[in-house]
Amino acid sequence: MGSQVVRKACTPRRQAKQIVCQCCCTKPPFPPPPPPTPPSPPPPTLPSFEDRCLQQGGIHNDTSMPDEDCSVCRNWCKERCFDGDVVEQDCKIDETSTFFRRCDCCCRRNSKPPSPPTPTPPSPPSPSPPPPTPWFLEKCVKQGDKCYTATRPTSECAADCTYRCEKEKCPKEDGYMVNVNCVKRSESNNLRHCDCCCRNKSKPPPSPSSPTVGCPSEAIWTIPGVKPCSYRLVSPSSSSISM
Repeated sequence: MGSQVVRKACTPRRQAKQIVCQCCCTKPPFPPPPPPTPPSPPPPTLPSFEDRCLQQGGIHNDTSMPDEDCSVCRNWCKERCFDGDVVEQDCKIDETSTFFRRCDCCCRRNSKPPSPPTPTPPSPPSPSPPPPTPWFLEKCVKQGDKCYTATRPTSECAADCTYRCEKEKCPKEDGYMVNVNCVKRSESNNLRHCDCCCRNKSKPPPSPSSPTVGCPSEAIWTIPGVKPCSYRLVSPSSSSISM
């Protein structure tokens, strides 16, 4: 057992042939148990491809594509890094399919000094709209209406000028077209000077003009060898002739 007898005693009993023997034993000292083994540190985590790329000052690009030998991935990286260098690239089988490859590229742009900005010439000022035709403006304003004018790139007055006045310009001013004037511009056969006379919707529409019947109210007659004479039509109660 490996123990030592420290003390022993034998006491005879009264019964014949019986002896009670008592022993006191001590165990030998044992060495202390070894300390528990500390857990091993976890393996260091390697930086991802994207982290490595950013640490090198690059730009990370990734995609999945059908590729058998990663040749498509290499060409794709060259296209992605067209304005710089391919710092690093990785190609491995994609998790979704064995026919696809996961392609990672790290691109670093070449450091080139920025080119000076090209001065932009100032754009010419837009030409101001031409003034309305004097007689048309006078007639339109005398009726209490508003006159608008513009130059239109067209050769058809009815198809463009009249339509614009009736369907666009006058309705935009909350009115309707009363009259329109369309004249060809002298500098081009494909330009028309367009005048719109618009009346507010609160005013009644113009009444149709009745043709003049009889003599004109005023006239100037010229007779060869005689000074021109001006005639004015007056009421029957009075007569006057000016010369």
